[in-house]
Amino acid sequence: MERNIAIVCLVQAAAVMGWWYIDGMHMANQSQISVEVEKEDDFGDMVKTTEWRDEFHLGLMDGALPAAGGLAGIAVVLLFLGFREGKKNASAGSQPAAPAAAEEAPAAPAEIAAEESAGDEA
Repeated sequence: MERNIAIVCLVQAAAVMGWWYIDGMHMANQSQISVEVEKEDDFGDMVKTTEWRDEFHLGLMDGALPAAGGLAGIAVVLLFLGFREGKKNASAGSQPAAPAAAEEAPAAPAEIAAEESAGDEA
């Protein structure tokens, strides 16, 4: 079970880093971008102005690295725990079994009936 969850965490970490790479590899989260727009002013001249538009871009230090690092860390811990649990189970199975207690096997029903009938005769 731990192995499956670890694989899912690693895939999600890779997806986050892929999104960051495709989104433009920004160092910090951006919630707005500047866009240069040419507008005609009152006198008929073309003037370049800068407008800010709301647009989110994932940053490395603010979003991608902590998310991917956390998911990868969880995956490593789960893989370690799964490996350790598997090693415990393997070593427990290879050890010789403890000697059985010196108990008699339970008597068969026919033997019990014969003992009871012998006890009644006496």
